[in-house]
Amino acid sequence: MDTNFNPQTAAAKRPNGLTLLCILTFIGSGLNALTYLFMAVNLNTMKDLLLYSDTYAELYASVPAMEAAVTQVVSLGPLFFWVQALLCLASLAGAICMFKRIFAGFHIYTIAQCLLILWNMYQTGWGVPYGSIFLSGAFVALYAMFLPYLKNKDKQPLPPYDPNQTV
Repeated sequence: MDTNFNPQTAAAKRPNGLTLLCILTFIGSGLNALTYLFMAVNLNTMKDLLLYSDTYAELYASVPAMEAAVTQVVSLGPLFFWVQALLCLASLAGAICMFKRIFAGFHIYTIAQCLLILWNMYQTGWGVPYGSIFLSGAFVALYAMFLPYLKNKDKQPLPPYDPNQTV
C-alpha cells in the first residue's frame, strides 16, 4: 500500500466505485432515453407494425396475453414516451454531474428516478413496480455512499478511498 499521500492528486481522484456506477447509469439511462425517444417519434408506425400486420400473428397465437400487453403499451400515447425520455435524460444528466463530482447531480438523479417510477405508476395503472423501486433505490443508496467525494471536490482533499474503512 502506498503511504505517500499527495493532496493535489487526491482532490482530482474519483473513486472507482463512483466511476463504475456512473458508467452503468450512462448505459442504462442512455439506452432507455433512446428507446423512449424512438417510441415517441414512431408510435403510429410501431402500432401498425405490432397490431395491424401479420408479422407477429404467430407470436400472439403462441402467447395469448402478448397481444393484450402490446395493445396496452402502444395505447399509452406519445406523451408517456416523451416524458419517460425526458426523465431518463435528466437521470443521465445527474450521472454526468456526479461523474464530474458535482454534488447537485445526486439530487437530479434521485428526483429523476423517483419521478420515473411515479409517472410509470400513474400512467400505466399496473401497480407498484417493486423491481424498479429496488433497482433505483439500490443505485441511489450506492451513489449516497460517495457523497463525501462529491461534496469535497474543491475543498480539503480526502484521503484515498478505502472500502474497508468505516465512517
